[in-house]
Amino acid sequence: MIKNPYRNERISFRFQIYIAVFIFVIIGGIVALILAEGFSLLDAIYFLIVTSQQWDTVTCIRNPLGKITVIIIIICGVVFFISLVANSIEYLIEKAGTAERLKR
Repeated sequence: MIKNPYRNERISFRFQIYIAVFIFVIIGGIVALILAEGFSLLDAIYFLIVTSQQWDTVTCIRNPLGKITVIIIIICGVVFFISLVANSIEYLIEKAGTAERLKR
């Protein structure tokens, strides 16, 4: 009987770390924008989403702590995206290799 290579797959530890760091950065960014800039919760969440899509929104931040927060969030967003793509490609290559080995 051939074992299904796609059953009981677990999320890799590295991917779990990426997700945990991503959530930590988002929550930290929201808290920092609320404390540093006086944003409401909704405004802070909205600003983080818009900042990830439009680089010119940074001009409305006046406080240095808010600027540092936005810089960190942008850098973490880029790193997270690159890491997610790399991890996904590695996963697909491993899955293809496992399926090929099972065919033999």
